[in-house]
Amino acid sequence: MFEEKREGLGNHNYCRTAKWSKLWCYTDSSGKNWDVCNPEDVSTYGKYPQPFHAPGCTNSEKMLHPNDYKGCQTKTRGGYTCQNWNTDSPNKRGGSYKRMYEKKEAYLGDHNYCRSAKWGALWCYTNNPKKSWDRCDPLTADDFPKDDAADKHNEAAAKAKAAAEKAAAEKKAAEEKAKKEAEEAAKKAKEEAEAKRKKAEEDKKKRREKELALKAAKAAAEAEAKQRAEEERLKKEAEEKAKKEAEAAKAAAEAKAKAAKEAAEKANKVFRIPGCEYTEFTERGDKFDYRGCQSRTKGGYTCQPWNTDSPNKRGGSYKRMYEKKTDYIGDHNYCRSAKWGALWCYTNNPRKNWDVCDPETAESFAANPPPPHAPGCAASE
Repeated sequence: MFEEKREGLGNHNYCRTAKWSKLWCYTDSSGKNWDVCNPEDVSTYGKYPQPFHAPGCTNSEKMLHPNDYKGCQTKTRGGYTCQNWNTDSPNKRGGSYKRMYEKKEAYLGDHNYCRSAKWGALWCYTNNPKKSWDRCDPLTADDFPKDDAADKHNEAAAKAKAAAEKAAAEKKAAEEKAKKEAEEAAKKAKEEAEAKRKKAEEDKKKRREKELALKAAKAAAEAEAKQRAEEERLKKEAEEKAKKEAEAAKAAAEAKAKAAKEAAEKANKVFRIPGCEYTEFTERGDKFDYRGCQSRTKGGYTCQPWNTDSPNKRGGSYKRMYEKKTDYIGDHNYCRSAKWGALWCYTNNPRKNWDVCDPETAESFAANPPPPHAPGCAASE
């Protein structure tokens, strides 16, 4: 077993189970061939010198069976690298082992260390798709770099002893120095206490003078704040008065503009609204040239855009008219005559295919004009 490096045996003198139910080892006493061991306690691990401690080993109070193995072996007996327990690539895990990983049982986790997984022997899935799994041997002392821990411990103990002796001498000197300094400090403290008493009386006098000065400054600040508040009130009243006057002037200007517009309409004159042209119909009443912005029908329905068949399907001729952009049909939902002789449009109501329209009046158009660059329309009755 030693030559095969099995069951944790190797070039060390650590206790091992060696296929027995308890920890044990051969002793270095001629009168005692072997003896059982207790596992090293976590709190004392590394406290006493050992030939070396394998770096990365996980100490445990119980290491009596492969099921307790928490070591760092990642190579199998066949030389394969272990697959991580959190993946099914390249080899698919069995359902029970997948559940054990999810519950973090048997020390399975996000790593590729060999584990017994409650099987009784160390093993792992491999990273070779042609080799699903393989058995492992635990790492031995030969797998780790050695260090002279005992010498280091002894050296550290000697340094600790020297440091303790030095600390004791320094402590004694410090105590004597402290005693002398305490006597000098007591004398100095008495002198400082007298000086503080005199200074406290002077500070009290100064604080009284400062309080009187602050009281006077506060009164002056309150008077200044009151004056500023009065100035702000007067300023606000002036601004409100100016605002009312401006609103009155604006209302007068709007009334004047409205009167001028009404006079222009009565005189049957042409006027312009930003973004669209408006011209009254002639007696001929030709609706084929209507380019206004009416988008609601007589029945109160909103017009469906001419570029879509939803919710109501367009007729073939009207679809072609849209594609050719004739009769002012385009990417909008304005009412058009569309070679029919009356204004109409498809509606946005699936239960009402189409409806006729009245042209938008000059008053409603002026009250709600389109944006300056509304495409495809101009106000027209």
